[in-house]
Amino acid sequence: MEQDKYYYVHFRKSDTFSFLDKEKGHVDIYDENGIYIAPLLTGIVIDIYDFKETLNFTLKNGIVVKYKVEKPKRKFNLLGNYTCVGVVKALLNISNPFILTPNQLYKYLIKNKGELIWAQQ
Repeated sequence: MEQDKYYYVHFRKSDTFSFLDKEKGHVDIYDENGIYIAPLLTGIVIDIYDFKETLNFTLKNGIVVKYKVEKPKRKFNLLGNYTCVGVVKALLNISNPFILTPNQLYKYLIKNKGELIWAQQ
């Protein structure tokens, strides 16, 4: 039986998509093991960082929500949705097709027991 897994969802400003929301134009994600996944327009970047260093960086640059995935999947299907929101939703096992923007994802996480860790003023 697999354990619950915590992810840290990082919302930040984006010059490219600033029309969506000034504070939440882009979203990326990392876990407590330091695996960082940054969905970008040019592809998906997966890297391994020191968890504390990553947390320190993200706390200074945006909004961080801690979210628990109760039954993490070993495989996930993006169904052709390679946007930053689509990749993060797949990792978090969120299947709601109406979540399309980082701000909608933020509201969903907060409404569904996401824990706000930091919001830069």
